[in-house]
Amino acid sequence: MKFLIFLFSIFSSSLILNANQNIGLYVKKNTSNFFSLAVKEAFDEHAGWYKCSNDVALDESAVNSAKNQLNNSSKITGITQSKRKDLYVVAVTGTGIGTKIDNLVTEIAKINLPPSVTSTFENSIFKTVTTNQSVTLNRAFGNQAYLKGGFATTKANATRSELALLDEWNNNMRFEATIEVPAGQTLNIGKVAPQTSSNGLQTLAGGGDQILMPQNWNYQNWVKKVVDKNTGIEYTYSQFQTAFPNMITP
Repeated sequence: MKFLIFLFSIFSSSLILNANQNIGLYVKKNTSNFFSLAVKEAFDEHAGWYKCSNDVALDESAVNSAKNQLNNSSKITGITQSKRKDLYVVAVTGTGIGTKIDNLVTEIAKINLPPSVTSTFENSIFKTVTTNQSVTLNRAFGNQAYLKGGFATTKANATRSELALLDEWNNNMRFEATIEVPAGQTLNIGKVAPQTSSNGLQTLAGGGDQILMPQNWNYQNWVKKVVDKNTGIEYTYSQFQTAFPNMITP
């Protein structure tokens, strides 16, 4: 509480109360590359950010300035330097990360993921959450991508571009599984990062919801159906396992 009062005394000229918005207030000590770090680290309290929760928002001019400097990032509402020149302030709208399931999950302590996985999330931003109720996800797979894979999304029939599935990864997206994740499961959620092929000839924008499934997730029980987009045939999990036994796991 004392820390919150301290913040209000420092930022009273640039903060306004707003009882209708759920805003996260983050502060960080000044660094020379602050703006490049802001998008990547604003949700990570372990990267030098300190968070307190209250209904506050930065004044409009600070928000507009921040959006310009951060290329209109949808995740950063405002950013400004405080009267104390060694601190910056970031106001982040809401507690979600912009996926369709934000309201169905609760954020928990972030899991440390390897850089090769973190980089697949847009701006390396993701949250670790637990499901509050059953959550429906979709997974596109085929050829050298299997039913039991690590990633899913929240949109049925998402495009190759939305999922940033490069041709060189040999996922022909022939099949789409509908997955129901039960309550109490841990997921890592964010947005799909853009991807460029190794030869530089293909770039896909990404931007779809990206859900990293739990390791060893229970595909036998969670997969409710699989659609073969070549034929339009819909399978239960057991039917699909019989028809395409080589497409379940590598």
